[in-house]
Amino acid sequence: MFFIGVFGIGQKRKVLKEVKFKCTGCMGEKAVLIQQSKSFDLFFIPVYHWDKVYLINCLSCGSLYKVKKEKITQIIENSKVEYDDIEDIIYEQVSCPKCGTRIDKSFKYCPKCGKKL
Repeated sequence: MFFIGVFGIGQKRKVLKEVKFKCTGCMGEKAVLIQQSKSFDLFFIPVYHWDKVYLINCLSCGSLYKVKKEKITQIIENSKVEYDDIEDIIYEQVSCPKCGTRIDKSFKYCPKCGKKL
């Protein structure tokens, strides 16, 4: 957060809900819906929020996906996210489907169990 005297501009993250989403990185199905926005603060109290972005964060591997704004109300009602609801992949952690070891995307075989990826 950046403050000049009593005014400040920062970034806020708020977990809205736990949702069901099949992560493309680790194939885990538990994730959270996050609302991220910029805020103008006065004496450390948020006065105004803008630039809202909605993200899906996989609880297993930490992959991060940007959600289409028009799909937010549907996701909050159903607690389920489909691949069509995703606008962009911000960060994706790849894991071995057999043993769950986190691996580099360029690997052809898992270094722990030897399974072909």
